[in-house]
This record gives sequence, C-alpha cells and structure tokens, in this order.
Amino acid sequence: IEIRSEITKVLELARRNKQIGHSLDAKVELHAEGEALAILKSVEKDLATLLIVSQAVVVEGAASGAEATGREDLKVTVTAAEGHKCERCWIYSDEVGADAEHPTLCKRCAEAVKD
Repeated sequence: IEIRSEITKVLELARRNKQIGHSLDAKVELHAEGEALAILKSVEKDLATLLIVSQAVVVEGAASGAEATGREDLKVTVTAAEGHKCERCWIYSDEVGADAEHPTLCKRCAEAVKD
C-alpha cells in the first residue's frame, strides 16, 4: 500500500501539471531497486489495474529524469499512454480497433460485448 500511495502522488502531480488528464491517460514506468523491485515484480501483471493506469512497466534500477518518491528504492516516470482509448473501458491500448465488428473497443471489451 505504501508503494501504491507513492506512485499515486506522482500521478497526481502529473495531472496537476497537465501531463495527463485522468490516470487512465497514463503510462507509468516504475524504476525500482531492492524491496520495491521485489514487491512490484510480485504484482507486475496486475499493476496497471491496481494503479488505475493504462500501462505500467517495472524497470530495474534508477533513471535520470524520473520523479522521486518518499522511498529511496523507487522513482516514477509518467508519460501519455500508448495506443488508442477504448470507448467502453477508457483504457488506452494498441489493440483498439483490432476487432472489425467493434472498431472502437479493445480486445477485452470486444470479447465481453460478444457474450
């Protein structure tokens, strides 16, 4: 929870600085070492959902230009999410438009509306 709140603070700063509008507009790169790296790696596949962002990437080691957090072992870079915005879930994805029947939806949402 501590790590999540540190990342959320950086996302809020990016939103206030008009880098992103909503957290789902974001891609976060989490530059981590030690304990933070171990924790983030253990939940890596669910990070985007947990952080309410479109994309989350864990990178081992420090990065110049990344935003510092309250933890020595974690820095965060926030950029605009890659891909197009799904009309249904609002998540940005390269898969939006892959289904000809539902060109404004991501793969997951297109499958959901077919059921």
